Amino acid sequence: MRDLVPFGQFVDQTRSARFGDYAAILRASAKRHSLQIDAEAEFRRMKDYVLDYYHEVHPVRSILGADGHPVDCVPLAEQPGARLAAHAGHTLQMTPPAPAMPDTTRACADAEGSSTQGPSPPFPPSPRLDSPPVRTVEPVCPDGTVPLRRITLESLVRCGSLNHYLRGVHTAR
Repeated sequence: MRDLVPFGQFVDQTRSARFGDYAAILRASAKRHSLQIDAEAEFRRMKDYVLDYYHEVHPVRSILGADGHPVDCVPLAEQPGARLAAHAGHTLQMTPPAPAMPDTTRACADAEGSSTQGPSPPFPPSPRLDSPPVRTVEPVCPDGTVPLRRITLESLVRCGSLNHYLRGVHTAR
């Protein structure tokens, strides 16, 4: 398991990262994915993406996820999607809307075969046999924050290109 690098140190390390330290891995990853790239320019794009993604982000807590990858607890307004929405002039809704209640009335047949209207009992969906077990652990991020899996240069270069990463073409660690 890797050590948790504090967020500020992670940003500083990203800012000072040099192409030469990542060149071999990036080129090998691009070749594995059959990508034709200018590796040095692609590295600069990746580095700029990470630094821009975390610009004005101030996690209140950082933890190691179950897979050993850093997760940062970021205030709601600082998460990237919320920042983009705010820059576009949208107002953030800080609490979710109440869920729409399903129509629970249905025709029911009583013992004599006559039909009556009444609420049907709420039945939870049956678990699928192949579904993973449900975790029941305490939330690790404080109220008002969201967990963000930390995006690192290491994870980007393994994809071979920033576009490959953004399209969800991730490779195993």
